Amino acid sequence: EYSDTGKTHKMRLAVVKIFDKPDVDDKTGRKTWNLSGILQDPSHKAAIDKLILQAATKLWGEKARDRLKHPKCKLPFKTGKEMAKVDGERYNGFEDDDAINVKFSSSQGAPGVVSSKAQRITDWDGTTLVDKEADVSEGIEENAVYSGMFGRVSYTAQAYQRSDGFGVSLKLENLQKMGDGERLSGGRAKAEDDFEAIEADNDDNLLDNADFL
Repeated sequence: EYSDTGKTHKMRLAVVKIFDKPDVDDKTGRKTWNLSGILQDPSHKAAIDKLILQAATKLWGEKARDRLKHPKCKLPFKTGKEMAKVDGERYNGFEDDDAINVKFSSSQGAPGVVSSKAQRITDWDGTTLVDKEADVSEGIEENAVYSGMFGRVSYTAQAYQRSDGFGVSLKLENLQKMGDGERLSGGRAKAEDDFEAIEADNDDNLLDNADFL
């Protein structure tokens, strides 16, 4: 059983995998849409902990607190120190040792995404549904979706106990973009930012000044 639905505080979002980019389990083929949120204040964790306890109590009853403290219990939190690649290098955005990262995921379809004005964002570029009744969308650049932007999510907690372990996960319901930030990973630069205007027959001059010569 799930907990009540909660909403996070404003977070910096990382490892954003929604829209057409779900993770796919090699064994089951199950698709999972997910993202991580870097809490802006450690005190913001308390509201999430409350729903985790609620979900745990539904499954384990009076033993819930003890189960959550068990060293093998899997929870959706990691510190900056734990957000490292195989070679030990930190993922972008997790340079602070004590920063709290929270993972949210859904295997029941992609979450809904809206702008700060609660208008539906329909793709990575930030195309926004500005008139639902007329089905009119327009590109609003500041609503682009990427790792590094700020936002908040609605979520529920679910406790589980399976043959491969036990713990509590956070089900991603919906996402609201709240502001822009420095991109943390991926993302291709815009072509208009990479190149300047040139004369049609000016190729030789460009080559003479190329960095690789």
